[in-house]
Amino acid sequence: MNGMIAGKREGLVFISKMCTSKSLLGPTRLSAMKDTDKNTNMEITIKEYLAFAKNQIKLLEKHLDTVVNGRKGVRFLFPLCGKAIDMKWLADMGHTVVGVEISEIAIQHFFSEQNLTYTEELVPAIPGAKLFKSSDGKITLYQCNLYDFSKYSLH
Repeated sequence: MNGMIAGKREGLVFISKMCTSKSLLGPTRLSAMKDTDKNTNMEITIKEYLAFAKNQIKLLEKHLDTVVNGRKGVRFLFPLCGKAIDMKWLADMGHTVVGVEISEIAIQHFFSEQNLTYTEELVPAIPGAKLFKSSDGKITLYQCNLYDFSKYSLH
């Protein structure tokens, strides 16, 4: 899948986008890293980012049957999820989503932009972490460092 990596681990499908973003919260522009030998910076507009995100959904949609392999209610992991709109798309299809994001603001913006109500609670097993869960239980986002999350066992 060009631009995306999909994999399976212990009954959990994980999705990773081949895009490293510095900030998804800028009002008019996004800063992103261009993957080159010099690792130079570039800027893209919000409109360009949304076009990119929609293209990623098309890629996921194109390969979803292969990833899901006929299963219903698959649990997807989105490391460094930010405000990925494909999380809602998968949840709307009946799957569950687990995301990990360091930015609490990005998580709150995701729920707000997707018009989803959610609960918020502390995660005692991960110091300083919070859990944001959609009211329907299909989307669970952990606000913590990805390395701390990797030590945590999902049930």
